[in-house]
Amino acid sequence: MRASLGRMGALVAKELRQLRRDRVTFAMIIGIPAIQLILFGFAINFDVRHLPAAVADLANTSASRELVQDLSQTQVLVIIDQVATAEALEQLLYAGKIRVGIFVPDDFERRRLDPSRPLAQLFVDGTDPVLQGIANRLSTISQGSTSVTARSAPAIAVRNYFNPEAARRSTPYPGSSA
Repeated sequence: MRASLGRMGALVAKELRQLRRDRVTFAMIIGIPAIQLILFGFAINFDVRHLPAAVADLANTSASRELVQDLSQTQVLVIIDQVATAEALEQLLYAGKIRVGIFVPDDFERRRLDPSRPLAQLFVDGTDPVLQGIANRLSTISQGSTSVTARSAPAIAVRNYFNPEAARRSTPYPGSSA
């Protein structure tokens, strides 16, 4: 074992000596990953903002309007439409006009008193795993301001469309399998 490590050390030392002599190869080994790190560090941004959303507020109470206002003030959602039914929200989602639908049922005030039921629902385009994560964070955003009692259910239930199992797609990266 010790002899094997000694041979490995000698091999590493020889390769480093050769690398020091070859400036072009050294520049490629150090320079290309550094450039990629800088470019991708600034180019890739997972900060999601201004997703088109629609609201179906069947309760139309001050508390339900406060819930919708809390969700829109996060700057993640931009309310582009108000509709009358959950079916209209689904149609907008199927048509691709919105990415998120906020559905507030007509029994919203009763749900505030029942901690086992969610207050509202978020209809989400579930094909995007980043959007699923954002919806899960949004589902707890106004739990304190709209709930009268401590809740055992989430304040807002997330309903995934187009990916009901919330399965994540694996993305292969070149070089990660080498």
